[in-house]
Amino acid sequence: MLSILSAILILIPTIGVATEYEEKELTLLDRLMHEPAYSVLEIDDQNNFNTKNIKTISIKETRKLSDEELYKIAENNLREVILQQKNGARIVWNDNILESKIKEEFPHVYAEIKSNNLIKKEFKIEELESASLSGSKTQSFTHTVYSYLGLRLFSITLQATWSWEVARVYNVRNIRTSGESHDVLWSYAKTVFSRGYYRTEPWGEEVYAHDFQAHFKRSTLGGANAYPEIGVELYPGTASIVFTDDGI
Repeated sequence: MLSILSAILILIPTIGVATEYEEKELTLLDRLMHEPAYSVLEIDDQNNFNTKNIKTISIKETRKLSDEELYKIAENNLREVILQQKNGARIVWNDNILESKIKEEFPHVYAEIKSNNLIKKEFKIEELESASLSGSKTQSFTHTVYSYLGLRLFSITLQATWSWEVARVYNVRNIRTSGESHDVLWSYAKTVFSRGYYRTEPWGEEVYAHDFQAHFKRSTLGGANAYPEIGVELYPGTASIVFTDDGI
């Protein structure tokens, strides 16, 4: 009888954004609204992050708020992100952001993340459907960066279709990569690189790997450049996703 394999997605992220800032003093509102704070990983249309519980505010509303009130909204948002992460949302905290900005400005949030061991580097996701020893699959992966005030800044997506036979991946096709800006101050500049190759693992599996890096830029508020990168490794019936960055 043909054995059945559960399709497991192994996500190994060091998610974040490599960002270069020009010399300029940003206001508190600028930083909380337009700087990266955390990332959310979505697989196909399976979004287990509920943005309805994240409080966003308009520019008009911010005029009535003190710095203390802005900090409180941002801290409550981060605590809601932590709660959703504990309930299974695929949240990743960038090491550099966590150890500098969050640690300094939101020490209680930092302590909760550290004490609950929420700095995950690997996600294992078991799909409901099964994958046989041979077959084909199409999967898309999206990494979205959010600000402290819960605004989506930008995202990158990699989609691929691949086939496999026992321990061999073949006919990788329909590789699609894209970047999208969600904040009016950030714009998608270009693809830095998109490259793929086949390789053989030490245990004999033939797999395929693809790396994609995009460039986003912010021309106002002192200017900034971000270079998020995403890599996918396609295995028989499964995939691993690796997010890398150079830090902030």
